[in-house]
Amino acid sequence: MDRRTALRTVVASLLGGWVFQRTCWADTPEWLNPEVLKASLHTATPEEEGFIAYVVGLVKAGRLPPEILQSAYLWAKRKPKYKFQYFKRAIIHLAAARGIRL
Repeated sequence: MDRRTALRTVVASLLGGWVFQRTCWADTPEWLNPEVLKASLHTATPEEEGFIAYVVGLVKAGRLPPEILQSAYLWAKRKPKYKFQYFKRAIIHLAAARGIRL
């Protein structure tokens, strides 16, 4: 195999992997993936991880508007410390403002 063919193969595999990754994750936004939420909000206990799973489940079931989850996540993500606590309080407050009890 000459260098040109090897280079084409490497570039094609990298580009193909990138396209495959983009199409697989295109369906799930970052703020709706529980694992991404847990990692970026720095959850420390199983209760915190359970709350995230619960809230994501409510969004997927249609009982909680996705805008609430997205706005709370983006707001809490900018905080320097205690990101999960900001996230939880924001979710509860925004849901209560719409008449949704968690």
